[in-house]
Amino acid sequence: MATASNHQSHPQPSIWRSSRLSLSPLQQSDLPFLQAVFSDSPTLRFYLPTLWRTFTPEQTAALLADWNNGESDMVLTIRQLSDQRILGLLNIDEIDWTARNAEIGLALLTDARGYGYAEEALRLLINYLFNEWGFHRVYARIQADNQPSLHLFSKLGFKPEGRLREQLRRQGQMVDLTFWGLLENEWTLT
Repeated sequence: MATASNHQSHPQPSIWRSSRLSLSPLQQSDLPFLQAVFSDSPTLRFYLPTLWRTFTPEQTAALLADWNNGESDMVLTIRQLSDQRILGLLNIDEIDWTARNAEIGLALLTDARGYGYAEEALRLLINYLFNEWGFHRVYARIQADNQPSLHLFSKLGFKPEGRLREQLRRQGQMVDLTFWGLLENEWTLT
């Protein structure tokens, strides 16, 4: 468990803004809105690189509390600036403050897809991780059949780094899990 002094030694997210979005630390009041992600089986099929199942509100609260310890794992909500509507969430996992790297992930609510929010939110997050927090590398695990995410992370400059063959069972089929990474010197704001 992190002590108060350790907890304060690492940067903490505040509110980060782009032209249409804000990213802010997860609040208890966000949980009912994010429950739509964790009760939607098709979304979770691609979002969770582990056991694929839906979650009750209590299970979602416990999961997000585990993912949001403020030291090695953090959850941010994605909001539309114009009306503060929650569009989804970003996670920063397995933060290694010494090596300055972490895994990132994203899930959008179904009705928020198709408007470029995923790319905008990831650009905002990556920019802060590299330029404000001084990270050296970020990476993501993406299922090999998740074409939208593979396209998005490739577009952002991520490079394929590896593949776990037949790592996950989805709808009775075994699916490969791919690893994608981006180094600080590969990142450009465009």
